[in-house]
Amino acid sequence: MGSPQIKGYTIESEIGSGSAGVVYLAIQNKGPRCALKVFNSMSSNPGLLSDRIGRVIKAGAQDVVLPIIAQELEARPAWVAMELLADDGEEEGPVTAKTLQSSFKRYLQNDSTCPFLQALASALAKLHSANVAHGNLKPGNIFLGQNGRPLLADFASGLMPGVHRLNYSDALLYSPPEQLRSRDGYEGEAGYRWDVYAFGVLAYRLLNGAFPRADKLFQWLCPSPGENQRLDIDADHEGIAAGLEQQGQVLWSDEAAHEKERAFRKVIDSCLELDPRMRPLNMREVAQKFGVIEVESAQ
Repeated sequence: MGSPQIKGYTIESEIGSGSAGVVYLAIQNKGPRCALKVFNSMSSNPGLLSDRIGRVIKAGAQDVVLPIIAQELEARPAWVAMELLADDGEEEGPVTAKTLQSSFKRYLQNDSTCPFLQALASALAKLHSANVAHGNLKPGNIFLGQNGRPLLADFASGLMPGVHRLNYSDALLYSPPEQLRSRDGYEGEAGYRWDVYAFGVLAYRLLNGAFPRADKLFQWLCPSPGENQRLDIDADHEGIAAGLEQQGQVLWSDEAAHEKERAFRKVIDSCLELDPRMRPLNMREVAQKFGVIEVESAQ
C-alpha cells in the first residue's frame, strides 16, 4: 500500500506507525522537513482531537506540546503536521524521534530522574489547566525539547470515545483499569485522573526500574528502551485491567536515595491508587505537591 497523497506535502518515508495512524517524514512546500501524522478513521476521533488542540491554543499552552505546524482534521484522511524533533536530521538514513522512549535509560534511576518528573508534572499540569486531559501517556508520546524539556504529543488519541478499533499500544500499560474498561469518562473529569495514574506508572518505572503492578507481564509487553513499539500483541484491554487489579498494594524494591525522593514516592503512591477517587484530582495537584517538596528539600 502506497503513501497517502496530502496536498502541499511530499512524503519521503515512514517514520513509524501507532494505534491511531502512521507518521511520515515529509516536506511542506519545499520547506523544512516535518512529521506528518495521517490518521486511521476507525482508530481515531479527529473531531475530539481538533477540539482539544483548539483548547490548547486558546489557553496559550502550546509550549508544553510538540509544535503543530498545520492540521486538516475534517479531511479524509485526517492529518496533523508537527515539528520534526529527531536525533538524525541528515538527508539519508532512518529518523529516530527524540522521545523519552528513545532516551529512556538517560532518565532511569539517576540524578536526572526527579528533575525530569517535576518538569513532566508541570507540563501535564499546564495541559490540564487548558481543560485538556492527555489520555494517551507513554514514553513514546513524550518528546524531548531543548535541554530535555518534555513536550507532550498524541493527546486525545488512543483509548478515546468515538474510537471504533484500536490496535495494541504500550499506552495500555500506563492506563488505569477504569480507562481500559470504558473510554466514556474522558470528556468529563475522569480523564484527568487517568493522566494522574499514567504519570504515576511512568514515575515509578523511572525511579524503580520496573512497573508498579504486573511487572513481569508488562516488561514482556512493552517495547525495550530505544525501540518504538511491539507489533505482535493483541490489545486485550480486559486482560490488562485484570492483571493490574490482582496486585493491590504498590511496593518499592529499595529504599529512597534521599528524603526528596522519599517524599516523591508518597505522591506517586497516591497517583497509583486503583480507586480513582483516591488519586489526586489532576496533575495540577501533583505538580503543586512536587513544588512543596522542592521548597522543603532546599531548606
